[in-house]
Amino acid sequence: SYSPEDLQRLQTHATRAAELLDALEAQTLRERARLLFLRGRLLDASHEYNAEAEALLSRSVKLDPSNVDAWNTLAECVWKGGRLSLARGCLQEALSVRTNTESLCQLSMLLRSSSDSADAGLIFESLRIAKEAVALDVRCGRSWYVLGNAFLSSYFAGEAGVSPVVG
Repeated sequence: SYSPEDLQRLQTHATRAAELLDALEAQTLRERARLLFLRGRLLDASHEYNAEAEALLSRSVKLDPSNVDAWNTLAECVWKGGRLSLARGCLQEALSVRTNTESLCQLSMLLRSSSDSADAGLIFESLRIAKEAVALDVRCGRSWYVLGNAFLSSYFAGEAGVSPVVG
């Protein structure tokens, strides 16, 4: 959590960044998509859902569906809004563009957050995806962190009477 001074400093920087983005004009559709993405990402920086951020990010991916970062940010945004199946679809779109650790890590975490003890299959799918993220980039600390949490979740799913597939 941030101190009040840190929050004020962050707000000041965010306001300045928004002003700089507003001063830019896109010459191409790809540049327009990029500006929409950056504005949406800036609005999505808080821990709470922001409908305007979702709208900007949605427009960005419509204009440039090859922007993996925009898909990942949109997934995070709609996840904050509680729409897990839409977030999952966004991450799968990102992965269809390019296999990347960020999308894999987010998808692994999303599957674990949407599972319950009755659906251990999602936990083990999460573990498989986390392993894929580590295999893609063994130097990525976040991938290892996500994999560790996936193993922990699979362990507890195993304690609930479900046999984990670890191979």
